[in-house]
Amino acid sequence: MSKTNTISSRGIDWAIIEMDYIWGFQTDSAKPKRHSYNSLARKYTIAMQVVAAQAKQKDWVRKREQANEDVNNYVMEAIKTDRVNQIVQFDSNAFTCVRIINSIVLDKLLEDTDDGTKRVKTSIDTLELQRLTTVVRNAVNAKKEIFGDVKAETSDSIEVFNSMLKKMADEDADEEDIDHDD
Repeated sequence: MSKTNTISSRGIDWAIIEMDYIWGFQTDSAKPKRHSYNSLARKYTIAMQVVAAQAKQKDWVRKREQANEDVNNYVMEAIKTDRVNQIVQFDSNAFTCVRIINSIVLDKLLEDTDDGTKRVKTSIDTLELQRLTTVVRNAVNAKKEIFGDVKAETSDSIEVFNSMLKKMADEDADEEDIDHDD
């Protein structure tokens, strides 16, 4: 037999049951919830005490907590990456707008001379120049309004996600306590 074989002499594949405990959810209830030792014992027709002993020996609780933490980290990185991509795209679009506005402003301010150079026009429509300045200012303010304080928002998202994970862990712990009382 190979080292990685986890099938016991009774034909129990502990690797499958362990993965079911760490990652699996009960699908027979209205609200999906994590497996308890008791639910796994019923599912695999094994005595609950045998499941609990195997779980303790192989440190399933710590592995589930680590898996939750890994998922949390992965999700938060994905959220941050998505947010950064949104900001980069907005910045790119805003930069394109500023370049276009800059070209328009230069066209309004400069005129070609006979020798092929540019010079400031002698008459400038100040009202049009004010409107263009307002457009640039509004674009900068729009970014602040749309994206706000990115660090604070990301921190809030992390807090909400962590509280959801903690609630699930607390429910798991409560159910484990109930299972051990059986």
